[in-house]
Amino acid sequence: MSWINLISEYYGVPTMALRLLLGILLTYPINLVFMWSSISKSSALRQHAFFILSGMILGWWSLGLESMFHGSLSILGTYALLKILGPSYLTTVICFIFCFGYLVVGYILTETDTYDICWTMPHCVLTLRLIAIAFDVWDGTKPKEELGKDQLKNRLERTPSLIEMFSAVFFPASYLIGPQFSFARYHAFIERNSTKQAPQPPIGRTLICLMQGFGYLFFHAIGSIYFPLDWVTSSNYINLHYGPSKVFYTFLWVKVMMSKYIGSWLLTEGSMVLSGLAYDPDASGGDPWDGGRNVRIQKWEFSGNLQDMVDSFNINTNTWAASYVYKRLRFLNNRTISSAATLFFLSIWHGLHSGYYVTFFLEFLMLNFERSVRDVQERFSTIIGKPLRLISGVIYIMLVLPHCFMPFGLPVWEKYWPIIYHSYGMPYGFFLLWPLMASNVKSLILKFVPKKEV
Repeated sequence: MSWINLISEYYGVPTMALRLLLGILLTYPINLVFMWSSISKSSALRQHAFFILSGMILGWWSLGLESMFHGSLSILGTYALLKILGPSYLTTVICFIFCFGYLVVGYILTETDTYDICWTMPHCVLTLRLIAIAFDVWDGTKPKEELGKDQLKNRLERTPSLIEMFSAVFFPASYLIGPQFSFARYHAFIERNSTKQAPQPPIGRTLICLMQGFGYLFFHAIGSIYFPLDWVTSSNYINLHYGPSKVFYTFLWVKVMMSKYIGSWLLTEGSMVLSGLAYDPDASGGDPWDGGRNVRIQKWEFSGNLQDMVDSFNINTNTWAASYVYKRLRFLNNRTISSAATLFFLSIWHGLHSGYYVTFFLEFLMLNFERSVRDVQERFSTIIGKPLRLISGVIYIMLVLPHCFMPFGLPVWEKYWPIIYHSYGMPYGFFLLWPLMASNVKSLILKFVPKKEV
């Protein structure tokens, strides 16, 4: 029995989950080797070779040879399409179908009734990266005045070489679970290193990310003892009388469940900062080292609405979806359809289990609800109204957040449906019926709440 299996058995952690965590942590010494050696100031070719070799070894050790094999095939296929067909609308569509289709076939062949840790995990990350390259190369052929802000920033005037594509995909700090980054930023990172103009990574921020990441993972480990993933499927939970205690415990359960994602993203953010790739001098948020941030903790923990939580969770994937799906559907001239299509895309991207589609469908309903009540919320911006708005926001999140993420954590019908059934369909029924009663409810509230004085 290997030492990994011994640790896994001793602590009761799945072997693949332990390998994934250790793989993320191994990116730190890889970054240090790169930073302290002459490679970080060497030619682009040497840098690419280092990242390809270290990333492939990391993927092989963490997830097996399949991750290297399927990743390499997708890169080779995308590169061949771009070089043979040339950048165009048709080429971009074909690359999209090839990359996304490869991922879907992978899900069909590997999915079980749980959240799977196998070669499809890094493959879903590289799928978006390769699709983005196809779009960016196509954008490089268009007049600049026709492009949006994101397109101008990410456009590529040439197809990346094969070694560049392998290097960007297998970059150790982001290969296993992300985050996403544009090839334009990656190319600038390599160029800064080659010309010895790379800024010194803020070690303090790396250490903070490490401590925060371990903190969330520790909370997940301890919390899972009392609130394991399948706790909400137990008869003790289902038969528990619906009231404040059940709402609180369910909210605590979802916090425990989501903390493993947040902890992992914080660890990868620290690694991205240490590598230097997180540096983005053109960042719109003002902090040039925010390029690897995938979660905004304060906003996530203290949000009073789902929109803020979505904006602070899996940031880079959401940014990618907005840039390469939502905004590309502008020709539909309908934000609702574009939003629905984007969420449907993200559902498929996560997997084929029905729970993913239920999660994003509820998210779609909730975001539409929140947009429709903004005018009501504005009436509560007074000194007296703000505390009421804050309290109602906390109660709202405690009521709906567990239902929104529960089918995501328990993605098969047999697991999540009994929970929905025994909770009488809340909050699905409310958000489905809201469009029918919105006008009457809002007019009633606005009738008794005075307008804010300007």
